[in-house]
Amino acid sequence: MPILKTRLSPSTPHSTNNVDYYCWLQWLLSKQRAHAQEQAIASGMRIGLINDLAVGVHPEGAEAWAWQDCLLHGLHVGAPPDQFNQLGQNWHQPPWSPRRLAELGYEPFRKLVRSMLTDCGAVRIDHIIGMFRLWLVPEGFQADQGAYLRYDNEALLGILLLEAQRAEVMVIGEDLGVVEEGARTQLAQRGILGTSVLWFEWRGDQPLLRGLPPALPSHPDHTRSAPHCGLSGPHPRQDPRPPRLPDPPGGDRRSSRGCHSRSAETSTPPPKPTSN
Repeated sequence: MPILKTRLSPSTPHSTNNVDYYCWLQWLLSKQRAHAQEQAIASGMRIGLINDLAVGVHPEGAEAWAWQDCLLHGLHVGAPPDQFNQLGQNWHQPPWSPRRLAELGYEPFRKLVRSMLTDCGAVRIDHIIGMFRLWLVPEGFQADQGAYLRYDNEALLGILLLEAQRAEVMVIGEDLGVVEEGARTQLAQRGILGTSVLWFEWRGDQPLLRGLPPALPSHPDHTRSAPHCGLSGPHPRQDPRPPRLPDPPGGDRRSSRGCHSRSAETSTPPPKPTSN
């Protein structure tokens, strides 16, 4: 993190020793990650570790400090309301400034991507649809009171794939939620795998195991329950969490669980679950 030290001044409340300490911790973690990947490949794994590139950074973290002029402060990255989360989402992370990124030749984004492509066989891009557009919520507003900000997806995806090609790393995009029309097609054409969560890929009592675009399948994701819930039967039928909003008149919000499905754009609504 040499750039952090260049931002320090006598008036900076953080001492150089404090920064050195956290740089040392990051160095330890990088050595441990490299060792883990070496052991994974040596044991016979073809891919090994899958690193994860988050959709944003902590507003007071090292990245926000180092590249503070590249972020839009006062705005928070989130997601618009949908059938799964009718109140929308606010993740309280500052977004990139697309104009400033372009002025800098996308150097901050390139460095971030390059650092995530080390010591792994694949990388998962959280909320990859944010490379097309991001739902931004002004500070002090509710999550459903935001608006979209568009990004140059050709530039961002081009940098991502160029660095991945150099590192010989597979790219997986988490493409759930409200997806812009044509975005998944563009990702698939570039060889980026999507994400298929089994919990969402059901119609009635039957899993959708055919006809899905190329994707990395998984049973849960970071917002779902443990796998044994689905394997025991009831999890695909009902969401154990309390609903965010009351059920709509004459409807059953559990039947909308397929709204995040990669095939939901072309599929008919799932039938209402029968009572046991």
